[in-house]
Amino acid sequence: MCTFFTYLHSYLIPRSLILLFLLITPFVVLSFYLGLLGLSEGLINVSELNRLTWRSTNDSLSLHMITGSVLTSIAPLQFLRSRFQKARVLHRVLGYIVVSLAFLTCIGGIIYIVIHGTRGGLWMNMGFGIYGAFLVLSAFFVVYYARKENLRLHEEWGLRFILLSLGSWFYRVCYGVLIFIDPTCPGHTIDFRGPFDFFMNFAFYLLPLLFLEIYLRVYKMSDTQYRLWIFTLNFFLFIGTYGFYKVLI
Repeated sequence: MCTFFTYLHSYLIPRSLILLFLLITPFVVLSFYLGLLGLSEGLINVSELNRLTWRSTNDSLSLHMITGSVLTSIAPLQFLRSRFQKARVLHRVLGYIVVSLAFLTCIGGIIYIVIHGTRGGLWMNMGFGIYGAFLVLSAFFVVYYARKENLRLHEEWGLRFILLSLGSWFYRVCYGVLIFIDPTCPGHTIDFRGPFDFFMNFAFYLLPLLFLEIYLRVYKMSDTQYRLWIFTLNFFLFIGTYGFYKVLI
């Protein structure tokens, strides 16, 4: 456990955090822009995924997109607490900010799902609803163990929370990998009800959590294995982001 966190803060953070921000920035900016546009003009005809006529659904989705984009951009900064000891106050302040953003993001998303529903139907509603519940639950335990001064469990739940905060981007990265491998997107349908779409309703947050639990509790790696794991992770994120942005452009 100590080896994992020591290596995490000494190697992964300084080398991967910059790459992470470079990869997510276009997605964050686009989501934030569409969210603001939705508040002023509505999301009708802005995105082919949204055909909203009710003000409440439009506002809830805009809230979800704005707070979610900010959450995605600043949640990884929580890694800096152990890297820079002088940033503890900033870590604490950002912690309460990202937890608040997580709750607001989930509220907007849940309202949208209940009133309007997702494009993928029942299974997407369920998958995204469970994801929101996991995000809120992890946020609660991050604060709970911080106040209990249990550093080990606070860091473990903090990692889960950060991964879940990046879930919206992970969702698109996984589709980007599919596009990179085969531009015809086998298993994906226009209504997001194909076999790959069904898999993605749950996989975009369960798979990252599964890998994290393996490395936290089961698997002990040498420095060389850590480096290989980090390289593989960065490569996966890079090709997935490339595939996703390629479609947008």
